[in-house]
Amino acid sequence: CFENKKLANLPAEAVSMTKSLPEAFGDIRFKPGRELNDCIRKIKEEVLKQLFDEPPAEFKWLEGYSDQLRESLEEFVLEVDQTTEDLPANFPQEHRATLLALRGYMAGGIFQRCLEKRCNVDFGLRPGSKRLAVPYRGS
Repeated sequence: CFENKKLANLPAEAVSMTKSLPEAFGDIRFKPGRELNDCIRKIKEEVLKQLFDEPPAEFKWLEGYSDQLRESLEEFVLEVDQTTEDLPANFPQEHRATLLALRGYMAGGIFQRCLEKRCNVDFGLRPGSKRLAVPYRGS
């Protein structure tokens, strides 16, 4: 979904990428700090652009919205100070809960927190018979 070319434009202090086999994804690690905080908005905007342009089945209802409505929904999802009153009046009620969940994920900091976690350092698979992912440290 998110092309490595676009990640390569981010500061090296914010993201590190390692090459992988041609048929596999490379490792991408977002490093917590001021540099990531400075460019996280750009990352979120690109993820939302991808979501609007090529939505998965759960978000197919996003297709066909005008550019103006898309911009207002993007602002609603990204800005912390937005309230439900800021939603466009013609926004369908049946998609409200999904949009609010997306907003909580993006504006509430969960998205950034997840990007900062490192597999097999902050979380991973517990050795043993069950393949259960567990946190190694509390958040």
